[in-house]
Amino acid sequence: MNNTDVLFEEKILKLKTKLVIYRNVLGNKNIYDHELIGIKRRI
Repeated sequence: MNNTDVLFEEKILKLKTKLVIYRNVLGNKNIYDHELIGIKRRI
């Protein structure tokens, strides 16, 4: 493995990490929105 391969691997890892965080944030936001809608319907 040369230097460019290592840099490339690190970039991919960082992107994957960002993707996971982004998915979690979006997932939590969606759950929160559903809860709000559910509460509004009950009232």
